[in-house]
Amino acid sequence: MREPLLRAVPTPLVSRGFTLVELLVVIAIIGVLVSLLLPAVQAVREAARRTQCSNNLKQLGLALHSFEGSHEHFPPGATAVVNNTTNLPDFISGGFGLLLPYLEQDLGPLYDPSQQWILQRPEAASTVIPVFLCPSSAGESRIIQPLLGAGGFNLPVGDTFAVTQYVFSKGATDAWCLPSDTPRSLRGVFDVNRETKFIDIQDGTSNTIAIGEGDTAPELCQGAGCANETQQFARQTWLIPEPGNEEVLASGFLSASPFACTVDRLNKTPVTNSLFDRTSLTDCRASFDGGPHSTSNFRSAHRGIGLFLYCDGSVRVTSDTVDANVYQALSTISGGEVAN
Repeated sequence: MREPLLRAVPTPLVSRGFTLVELLVVIAIIGVLVSLLLPAVQAVREAARRTQCSNNLKQLGLALHSFEGSHEHFPPGATAVVNNTTNLPDFISGGFGLLLPYLEQDLGPLYDPSQQWILQRPEAASTVIPVFLCPSSAGESRIIQPLLGAGGFNLPVGDTFAVTQYVFSKGATDAWCLPSDTPRSLRGVFDVNRETKFIDIQDGTSNTIAIGEGDTAPELCQGAGCANETQQFARQTWLIPEPGNEEVLASGFLSASPFACTVDRLNKTPVTNSLFDRTSLTDCRASFDGGPHSTSNFRSAHRGIGLFLYCDGSVRVTSDTVDANVYQALSTISGGEVAN
């Protein structure tokens, strides 16, 4: 059988790419989709971080209640004794150090809460405790204070300290004094040498703040009080229980403390410095009454709000536009106010 003379010749496939216009359109569509999705992704991530921050505060609440169950009072925010030689206070341990065993973070022989903090071991001072850190904060987990190290006072504790981004409520007063004798209507749950019991919280545990946020991220200092736009820090460590003093201020180190108060508004910036006037050891007046001391404000890494642990163990969100009177009432233990 003869082969056909004519055979079908297959048509060659011609590959056709995108034109420049089509490519630009595709890129533009992708850009729009990314711009729409990115804020949603960021919001989801921040919601997750805020949940973790809330969980950290709840863990601190459980530790506080466990401590109270063992000792029949909350831990003092700081302990101090007056040195008979210098007539100045020697600060011993802080409340966060006392909570470590109740957070399953016992440092064993590295940390002795009965010893003055300047005599603690550097290994303890620099130990980062994860539950003390807010995942939304841009602050470092450790800070260096050169004034305390080999180039300064050369203290045994060294110059490297792990931070805490949660702070005890001092109430509606920024005063530091020994003995602590602030007016009852201004007192918070925590202060130097104060061992608050549940019975002392007359405003009710569900109406009284125990711990709040104390973000340690750098902030931009602008306007009055700032020669130029500069970054400054308000940072506190879990080990050091005392605020700054005139020597710390002279070193240029903006210091906070393991306490905050509601004298200034939530998320105020620049953050108020924490300073203890050691020459006015018995002056318990708040700054608005002419007192010489100051205590930092609560500040949060979550925009426009702050997370607070209440004495009943609950964690609640507070807007930084909250009425000042309500805010201060929530921070005191026996002002007679009840707020929703």
